[in-house]
Amino acid sequence: MLNAVALELRELKVDVEQVVKEQQLFGLKELSLDPMNKCQTELTPLKQLWDIAAIALTQMQNWRRTILADLDIDTISTMAQGFVDQVEALVGIDPSWPVVDELTQSLTKFLKSLPMVEQLRSSSLRNRHWKVHIFLARTFLACNFFCFRI
Repeated sequence: MLNAVALELRELKVDVEQVVKEQQLFGLKELSLDPMNKCQTELTPLKQLWDIAAIALTQMQNWRRTILADLDIDTISTMAQGFVDQVEALVGIDPSWPVVDELTQSLTKFLKSLPMVEQLRSSSLRNRHWKVHIFLARTFLACNFFCFRI
């Protein structure tokens, strides 16, 4: 939806710029492009945030569906931290917006869980270790290293 709005805004801006040129040609009072420029300035980081959120959440879903034995924790950690850094680097985005807060919290919680996932991947992990993790997590895992997912 934001893609369509951004495209429509660009097309509208081209049309208005043409009208302004024609107004200048005939010596008429010119339309101001300030509201459009402001709208475009506000829309750009919002669209960037939307895109980062969509990619990050999709990627996290993909990681969660991956079998523990197939995970590359270093790559996952780097990518997840990259998403956090991208969100924090956005100019024009208010960090108090719920979407920013929830996305950052989701990624941060995910990053905090990766050291445990790394430990679970260890080839030295035995059934007794799984039992300890099951007890600490207060949940039943009818699984082991070869079928466990994040």
